Amino acid sequence: MADALIGGCMCGAVPDTCKTEPAATMVCHSLDCLKRSGSPFLATMFYLQSDLEMSGELKFFDKGTDAANVMTRAFCGTSGSHLSGTTTGYFGHVFVAAGTLDDPSRVTPNVRCWMPRSLHWLESVTGLKGFEKDPEI
Repeated sequence: MADALIGGCMCGAVPDTCKTEPAATMVCHSLDCLKRSGSPFLATMFYLQSDLEMSGELKFFDKGTDAANVMTRAFCGTSGSHLSGTTTGYFGHVFVAAGTLDDPSRVTPNVRCWMPRSLHWLESVTGLKGFEKDPEI
């Protein structure tokens, strides 16, 4: 990776910088990630905690996960953007939601997890009619 990955929350109050290549970039279909992202999956990048710089005021939320770990999620107290998290299942690592990057096209997931929880219609999405912007309803 030539340059750091820059991102942050929707309102700009909590910027972050990922200083290295992620240890893993995955698409997660767990119920926790569905609820966290509000979408059919969460694209996330895993880093060593020392490789992420984040500033600004964060709020935190702890919850047990599908894998029987405890996950601490960090989000912006102003915009509510979910930015990162840590879990007892991956000690010393932090995950960053790929959608919070200024340019999320710079990362490509290399694995999918919790496949039994994948929504049955997800594979057919690429065949749907596409629009450049919002469609008329």
